[in-house]
Amino acid sequence: MGEEKSVAEKLAKMKEVDVADILYGEWDIILRVKIESLTELDSFLTRTIRKMKNIKLTSTLIAS
Repeated sequence: MGEEKSVAEKLAKMKEVDVADILYGEWDIILRVKIESLTELDSFLTRTIRKMKNIKLTSTLIAS
């Protein structure tokens, strides 16, 4: 709690992350990532994002 800004800043520095914005409401941060395949997306989410200390829950939406 209260770590949104520092988490968003860490996320924004990742090469896969195009945008990292802080939100107000049910979710704290939204990311737009550029990934070449679903396999890469799975790896990025499970091995990087979900292992970060202050990440409690993720939700993924895929845009074309």
